[in-house]
Amino acid sequence: MKNIKRNVGAIAGAVTITMLLAACGANASADSGGTLTVKVADTSDPGSSLNDVLNKYFAKDLSQETGKKLALQVFPSGQLGDEVTLMKKLQAGSLDMAVVGVTNVKGLDALYTPWFFSGWNQIEQTLDRGYLKRQFDQLKQRNTVYIGWLYRSPREITSNKPIKSPADLAGLKIRAPQFPGMIKVFSSLNANVVALPFPEVFTSLQSGVVDAQENPVAITNSSKFYEVQKYLDMTNHSYAPYLAFVSQQFWSKLSADQQTQFRKAWKQAQAQSVSYVNKAVQQNIAQLKTHGMQVVQSDDQAFLARAKPVAEQYLTQVWGPDTVAKIENIAPKG
Repeated sequence: MKNIKRNVGAIAGAVTITMLLAACGANASADSGGTLTVKVADTSDPGSSLNDVLNKYFAKDLSQETGKKLALQVFPSGQLGDEVTLMKKLQAGSLDMAVVGVTNVKGLDALYTPWFFSGWNQIEQTLDRGYLKRQFDQLKQRNTVYIGWLYRSPREITSNKPIKSPADLAGLKIRAPQFPGMIKVFSSLNANVVALPFPEVFTSLQSGVVDAQENPVAITNSSKFYEVQKYLDMTNHSYAPYLAFVSQQFWSKLSADQQTQFRKAWKQAQAQSVSYVNKAVQQNIAQLKTHGMQVVQSDDQAFLARAKPVAEQYLTQVWGPDTVAKIENIAPKG
């Protein structure tokens, strides 16, 4: 029944895409009043923290900062493609803006590497201080302009046995994104990382093909993993952010003042995202509890002691020792 519903949803989504693109085109256009509509795409569902931040904060701030010269139109739920497809559309100039977690640039997707960052502050400072400029420049060379980050809650594990310490991962078949850093670190803890497309995760957990999965709690809740998983293990193993980009083609349509206003509006939404998402996390955890999930407080220090050397080794290869040292010197916030 779930597969039937998903297939029907996919067909409906395809029809929606066709209608939307036919009605308004794939990139920015000005109305008769001179307002430029900025089309932004992502893969999160309506009602998610990301879409709420875009619609409730960024859209409002963008309109105010530009004197209503720029308006936002959000295409959620992967209507215009998965994250890799969205990045390709930006590079081709057929999409104005995208907010993604995956860029298909190895050095940026390495932000998913677990048990390296001590908390969100290290991610934020790493991005704001330009420590990954070389990686962002790869996208700049592909006609893609980096605008900024959005806060995303930590990634946690769900399972049918409690995951309190690294020893509990031994032999566990866990579905995780196929980033080299993710695979290397989980494998070093003797977990068996399984490659699965996200739409197959629910049925694979249900049938026992995999024992566990990892995601932010909002995805665990919206995907109803509580129906096939008993424990929410608060491992806080990864703080990978959302990243916002625009196409160079769109960016060049804006005046210098409008570009400044655009970035200012994003910074405002960015700041608002932290408290908004943290509040949503607590709401999601409460909902998961009502569905019968038990929350496990995992031993952060034990995981860091075992996993961080592996993470450091991988990231040193990807970012270089100087960048890794700079990140590790960022003081924890608080």
